Amino acid sequence: AAAAPRSPAAAPSPAPPPAALAPEQVRAIYDAYVEAKRRCNEDTTRISYDAVARTIARQTPEILRAHGARSVEFKVVIKDGKAVLKAVPRS
Repeated sequence: AAAAPRSPAAAPSPAPPPAALAPEQVRAIYDAYVEAKRRCNEDTTRISYDAVARTIARQTPEILRAHGARSVEFKVVIKDGKAVLKAVPRS
C-alpha cells in the first residue's frame, strides 16, 4: 500500500546552513551590542533581539558567498564613538 501523502505542515523544516550561529551565540552578540551602545550613551530602546538575529541571519550567507569563507564571526566594535556590529569572515 502506498504511504499517505504528508501535509505541508508536517514536512520537516530545512536545516540551518552549517555556518548559522547557535541561538546562544546570537544572544551573546546581542547582549554585547546593547552593552556597548549603553557605554557609548546611545539609545537602546529600539534595539530588539529579533532584529539583531534577523540581521545576522541575513548577512551571514551574503558574507560567506562574497568572501568564500566557511564561517562568519560577529564582533561588537566602537567606530567613531558608536557601537557597531562587524562581520569577520573566517576561512
